[in-house]
Amino acid sequence: MKKLVLSSLEYTVVAFVLAMLWHVVLFKKYYVSTGMLEEPKPLFGLASIIIQALILPALYSAYHKGVRPAAEGLGFGLLLAALLGSFGVVEAASRYDLGPLPRWFAYEGSFFVALYVLTGLAFGMIFGRPRRAAG
Repeated sequence: MKKLVLSSLEYTVVAFVLAMLWHVVLFKKYYVSTGMLEEPKPLFGLASIIIQALILPALYSAYHKGVRPAAEGLGFGLLLAALLGSFGVVEAASRYDLGPLPRWFAYEGSFFVALYVLTGLAFGMIFGRPRRAAG
C-alpha cells in the first residue's frame, strides 16, 4: 500500500509540474498559437492528473516483476506514452486545426514521452525488487 501511495504522489507532483512548465512556461507561445491554450485552467489539469495517479500505480503493480526495476519502469513508461499519447497527440490532431502537424507531433509527442518515461522510471525505483524472506 505504501508503494501505491508514494507512486501516486510522485505522479501527481511530477505530472503537474512538468505539464505547467511545458505548456504554460517553456512553450506557451506555441500552444497559444494552436488555439489549444488560450487561458490555462490548471484545476482541470490537476483533476485529470489525480484520476491518472489513482489508476497508473495500480496498473504498474500488476505489470512489474521486480527483476530489473529501471528496465521494467522504462518499458511501462514507453507503453503509457504510446497509449496515452495516441489520445493526447494523434486524436487531438484529428479534431483541431493545430497548424503544421509535424510540429504538433514533435512538441506534444515529446511531452508525453518525457512525462511517461520519467513516470515509469520513478515507479520502477519505488516498487523496486521484491524483498527476500529472511531465511
